[in-house]
Amino acid sequence: MWTVKSTSMKWFIIFVFILATAVKCSASDIKEKKQIKQEAARFTKCNEKYVSDCYAITRRVKRGEPYRTNCSTISKHAWGNNVTMRGEILIDGLAIEIVRGEICDLLKIDWVYNFTMTYSNVRHCPYKAGYYAFFNIELPPRNMPQNILKLIKGQFTTNVYFLLTKTGETIIEMTVTLRT
Repeated sequence: MWTVKSTSMKWFIIFVFILATAVKCSASDIKEKKQIKQEAARFTKCNEKYVSDCYAITRRVKRGEPYRTNCSTISKHAWGNNVTMRGEILIDGLAIEIVRGEICDLLKIDWVYNFTMTYSNVRHCPYKAGYYAFFNIELPPRNMPQNILKLIKGQFTTNVYFLLTKTGETIIEMTVTLRT
């Protein structure tokens, strides 16, 4: 067994490993089914100019079932490609971006579309002002093609950001802690 003494070299090796594995394998290719437990969903930022009543919770219905996340908010404005969504995982201070795009364009990606239709009341883009929610979210998404989350051990955080496309101003920032 060899050890890596340099922290930067350690992160380089981890990054190369994750990148190589993400390119070569999909969620269906991973034979070992590690259960990922989600906990501590919360909104870390809700910009009152654009949204109100931000609510998030992670819980399970009964003992022995997986934890699931519910979150909701009320949008004060219409959202279309004027809003960009970014999703990332954060491991020991290193952020790995999983998905990024303007929200209407993201729905053209099969796994994003299926996830959204399965777990939310979000239907047709552009979205009018109103109440939007995701119910009983199971993470990671089952049909996510490059499922890096199954390769990570220990505790890590997923962050989801909604930003104004032109200015980059944050509308919503949400985190969910995950553990393998």
